[in-house]
Amino acid sequence: MQEDLHSLIRTLKAEKRLESFDEAATKQVVVLRVLSLLGWDIHNIDEVRPEYPVAGTKVDYLLSHADKRKVFIEVKRAGEMLDRHQEQLLNYSFKEGVQLAVLTNGITWWFYLPLYEGSWEQRKFYTIDIYDQAPDEVVSRLLEYLSKDNVVTGKAVQSAESVYRTRQKEYEISETLPKAWNKIISEPDEVLINLIAENTEKMCGYRPDTVTVKNFISSSLPESIDKIELPGKRPEQIIQTIPKSQTKEQKKGKTADDLIKRVSPEIKGLFFKLRTNILELGDNVREVVGGWYCDYRKSSTFVTVIPQSKNNRLLIYIKMGEKKIEDPQKWTSPIPSTYQYGKINTQFHISEHSQIDYAMRLIRQAYDYVP
Repeated sequence: MQEDLHSLIRTLKAEKRLESFDEAATKQVVVLRVLSLLGWDIHNIDEVRPEYPVAGTKVDYLLSHADKRKVFIEVKRAGEMLDRHQEQLLNYSFKEGVQLAVLTNGITWWFYLPLYEGSWEQRKFYTIDIYDQAPDEVVSRLLEYLSKDNVVTGKAVQSAESVYRTRQKEYEISETLPKAWNKIISEPDEVLINLIAENTEKMCGYRPDTVTVKNFISSSLPESIDKIELPGKRPEQIIQTIPKSQTKEQKKGKTADDLIKRVSPEIKGLFFKLRTNILELGDNVREVVGGWYCDYRKSSTFVTVIPQSKNNRLLIYIKMGEKKIEDPQKWTSPIPSTYQYGKINTQFHISEHSQIDYAMRLIRQAYDYVP
């Protein structure tokens, strides 16, 4: 099973026609073949039931065993944006008490725990992208979360719950760390004051008094915790974890205007000029705004733009994967592997309008790289 599934994923990965398939072709060429290789009898409607009626509508596939509903699968045409369909899928999964749900366009597969609390985005615990991820990873996750053996025995749900809990913990930590840091520096105690005073004395020979240290700390406070930059994963890297719409800001609908509120007028103008150029690359480009970044995507993200008020510039991450970028002016540098951004592995920055043309030359390569 695993070897045949691996062969299919490699074939699909090389098949660029997937993006042109309609929903019926996606079901036939991708979904049913994958289910069959995962051990499901696609010819037995008691096991793989198409067009299953629920809540006045129909879900594309119900996977069941011993008359127990196990998994709902909703299929859209390749290239379809899945965001707009997840709420409906999870609503009728929840009503039917189905523990696992999958939303896919054949290329991207979103896995959910519908019975968990939270928004539909919060209940998404993993994402597979056939084009972006290595075949070994795709096969491993499909087997773990969707193979008949794992679904029937309950191992699939157990694995999903384990991932969800881990991601929830990571999310809570990433949300709380800036607040904890902000609390420490906004309410400095004697230990922090003495530490700063002692190190200052060691470096210059003079020890500042308590009032001077407190004034320094106060003057160094950011306008808000949004401006605190901590190392680690960017939200897009946690796309398999706790999705971006979980934050209060994004529940209200984060916009590009929100993102550049604190940067200088010059950088605002630069951002919107670059944004226009990126969106004009093609009708298939869509914009996703996060708490401190702006992604531009086709089937997946090809460029991330990060306005930086402190450095008065736009930091730009682009996805090049294994492809070597053409950069005769040597603007770019690799993103440290410790950031764990995957194929988004190249960075550069701009601060002037005169740099946009060359920036777009680099970004266009990433746009062409992403299918």
